[in-house]
Amino acid sequence: MFDINPLGSVVPPQPEAPKIYSEQYQHSIVQGTYQPETSLITLVQGIPVVVEYYRQRLRGSEEPAPFDPSNAATYQSYTRIRHLIIKLEGNDAFNFNPEKGESSSMYSGWVTCDVAPIRGDVFIAEIKDGRAGLFQITEQPEIVEFTANKVYRITILMVGILQKDWADELERRVQQELVYSIDSALSGGVGLVNPDDFNTMGELFSWTQTISSWIMRNWWWRPEETIAYPVAVDKTGTRGTYCYDQYLIDFLSAIITPDMRAGYPVIGRLSTQYGGRAIGTYGTVNIWDVILRGDINLLPMCKNSEAAMIGVDRITGTRLYGNLRSSKFGYFITTDPEEYKVYKTFFNMDGYPILRATPEKKVTYMFSEEFYNGVPTETFEKILYQSLKDKVIDRKTLLKYCKDEYFALPELKQLYYGGIIIFLINISRKIGVPS
Repeated sequence: MFDINPLGSVVPPQPEAPKIYSEQYQHSIVQGTYQPETSLITLVQGIPVVVEYYRQRLRGSEEPAPFDPSNAATYQSYTRIRHLIIKLEGNDAFNFNPEKGESSSMYSGWVTCDVAPIRGDVFIAEIKDGRAGLFQITEQPEIVEFTANKVYRITILMVGILQKDWADELERRVQQELVYSIDSALSGGVGLVNPDDFNTMGELFSWTQTISSWIMRNWWWRPEETIAYPVAVDKTGTRGTYCYDQYLIDFLSAIITPDMRAGYPVIGRLSTQYGGRAIGTYGTVNIWDVILRGDINLLPMCKNSEAAMIGVDRITGTRLYGNLRSSKFGYFITTDPEEYKVYKTFFNMDGYPILRATPEKKVTYMFSEEFYNGVPTETFEKILYQSLKDKVIDRKTLLKYCKDEYFALPELKQLYYGGIIIFLINISRKIGVPS
């Protein structure tokens, strides 16, 4: 199509088509991509600093005000947040002039928190010379975007080197104590928790190392480099005296991390797949499925009352190396023993069997029958059942159990319950649900 406008003439603009959508409105979900806290620490510039933060407690009509230690008549109260992490940008020397008692530079930083920082808030941080400095937020913090964990950009000024009278005045004005738990925040819980929960979680978490080291020390079997327990009194460790629990080993391999193994090698895993079950990897549903999935609806489906200890010679049609049958184990645990009753027996010329399979032994595997019917009886059964049913870990009860009862358990229960305790402690690191 030819242009009919003369050369050099002004071309009139095309009429604007009518719009049916507003360009002004933008829903927050457009910028609502979840930003995990680890990306805040790694992707923004600056130095992570652990501070003691004092957030103002404002009533309905109160305005934010800077901290004034000389004016005791001014009513001002704070929520103290210990262990809060702020990522500071700029010169970490702060350019503080001790003669004038002031800092010559403004600094910026990043903070992620369950509550919004307020202009006039103060915090205490180390200033690299063995002393602490008092810093103040000078501008209303800007929320960077509508992220799931609320990232704020702050502008700060160093007020001065912290004096004892300032610290005493701040202490006097504290009305609430909170602690920032990065462990809970990274696990999907709230970042700010009360000191009691924080201390309980710290004490409880120390038991993961205690129990994992105890398991490795007492049940690490060097001949096969895995976890095993004896089924007969024989200190020589010869074939036929040790049992392999495939479910327990897989569970422990997943929850005992390298730093928890106390210098021991990786927990070895052997397969029971050859010549046994043809469908599925682990056979019938058992208690380990319930625990790992957190699905209490599967509990009645567990066939743990039908579990058995079976001789490794039941595993037929297998390779001659790198498997359970050719190992030094004599038995293994399975919750579907019926899969191992079909095997060939070879006879000599006189009609006598060349190989007679070891008879299976019925075992009561993991917890009482009442537990599987929804009526836990023992203390630990009640702790586990509540965590599965209510999706909540009673940390104080679990900590008390670790202190008072764990080492008094029979040895085999120490092994089995120990792994589950580590698992419960790990999932209890999430405290609360962010709003």
